[in-house]
Amino acid sequence: MWLRPRTEMLPVDTHWWQFSEHQGESIFALLWAALNLFYLLAALRGWLNWKLGLLAVPLIAYLLIRSIFLSTIENPEPRYVLECFPIVLALAAGAFAHPKPSQSTQPY
Repeated sequence: MWLRPRTEMLPVDTHWWQFSEHQGESIFALLWAALNLFYLLAALRGWLNWKLGLLAVPLIAYLLIRSIFLSTIENPEPRYVLECFPIVLALAAGAFAHPKPSQSTQPY
């Protein structure tokens, strides 16, 4: 569900995964899935770069608990992970931001 592209509101056929019938739309949907993967990897890198410690525990716990819960549902929809993307985007921002240098590394 995390990598599934949200193509419901896009001009893409609902059977986009059938490459032989919808090659252009399949490639378009795979690019959207690659964008989701990029966001997830950037969020992981941002989380590791910033070493948020206990501050990140509720954020990561929410993502994990929601993912585990959605994996137990018989018919989950990809839109159920949309609530998690603000956290993913906030963590991904940490991958591109530079942390402030610590007091001990500043020259006098």
